[in-house]
Formats: sequence, C-alpha cells, structure tokens
Amino acid sequence: MNSLGGGGEQSPWLVNAANALTCCLVVLTCGFASVFVKYLAIKWTLILGAAGYAPFAAGLYCNNRSQSRWAVLFGAACCGLGAGIFWMAEAAVALSYPGPHNQGRSLGLWLSFRVAGQILGDAINPGLNAKRNEQGAVSYTVYLASIAIQAAAPFAGLLLSPLGKVQRTDGVVVSCSIPKEQRVLQELSDNGRRFFSKKYLLVVSLIAQSYSPKPSSSPMQACG
Repeated sequence: MNSLGGGGEQSPWLVNAANALTCCLVVLTCGFASVFVKYLAIKWTLILGAAGYAPFAAGLYCNNRSQSRWAVLFGAACCGLGAGIFWMAEAAVALSYPGPHNQGRSLGLWLSFRVAGQILGDAINPGLNAKRNEQGAVSYTVYLASIAIQAAAPFAGLLLSPLGKVQRTDGVVVSCSIPKEQRVLQELSDNGRRFFSKKYLLVVSLIAQSYSPKPSSSPMQACG
C-alpha cells in the first residue's frame, strides 16, 4: 500500500516522514529487545511486537478516508516500535526452539512464511481492484483486508508454547539465558559490547548490502 504512496493518497513528504519514523524506532526497540524478553518472556514479546502492525494499515485507511495525516505518522510509529522486538522474537523462536539438526528446516519454513506473507499482501491489491476502471487511490477495502490480517497476528501468537514447556526431540528443554537478577543497564551494556564484537563487525557489510535503501522502501515493507 505504501509503495503506491499510501494507496495513491500520501504526499511525498508524508511517505518520507513515516519511513524515517519507522526505521529509527525499529533500531531503538531492537536494541532494547532483550529487556522486553527479560520481563515479558519471548512469547509475550512476540505478541507485543505483532500488535504494532495493524495501526500502520489503520493509519493509511484513515488517511484514505478522511485525509488524517497524523494517523499515518502514528501508525508508522507503532509499526517501528513493534517491528524491532518482533523481528528479534521471531528469529529467536525460529532458531532457538528447534534442535541444532532441525534449525536449517526451521529457518527455511520461517523465511518461506515471510515471503508467503508478502505474496498474500501483494495479491490483495489487484484481487480487490482488478475490475476497477478508474484512476486514483486503491479502494478502502484493501486497507480493511490488511487490517484484519494484521490484527489477527497477536492472537496467533497466543498459540506459541512458552520456553519452559518446549522440549526438543533430543530431550533438551529450551530455556531463556537472560538472568532475572541482571540489571537493565548491565544488559544494555552487554548488548553494546556485542555490537562492537569482531564477529558482528565482520557481517556488517552483508547486513548493509541486504538492507540498502531502495526507492520503493516503506514502513509496510519494513514491517514484513
């Protein structure tokens, strides 16, 4: 939707402002992701992150129906705040829940679902507008369909088993490695040192290449 300029309704400055707001908040919340896991556990961190998606689509809907620019920025902020911890949580689930011999399969399923979600999102627009013979914005039903799908995401997260109840096929029980007694500042300090570790710095160039800015980049794409 946002790749079309908010479905044909957003001005360039509003698109750029929403994109910048989302990307900056993603960096912020991702840096604090371990703190969320410490106090909320991985399941509820995932649910909280997923709850940030629907307001973005709702903001575009409000802008489409009543030119509410503030709703676009509010939705972009919610998307950025949620996406940072959601990305961390989904990666932790995909790579920590399965055993070492099943991580490759889990990674493949995880990425397949991510791409399938993008295909579904792209199919909604032509599917609902294929018979329209007029210029202008896409129909508001595109937003309603996206809002419905994204609003269901937090409830789907309720189906995730807590870490303490997950036992791998080799008998190992999955557990969180973040000690409850560790202070928040110490946790953030440890994360900061990891960002400047040798192994992390070696893959920075690959990360930058994979997420290099593109003309069509948008909060909707940033939110998966």
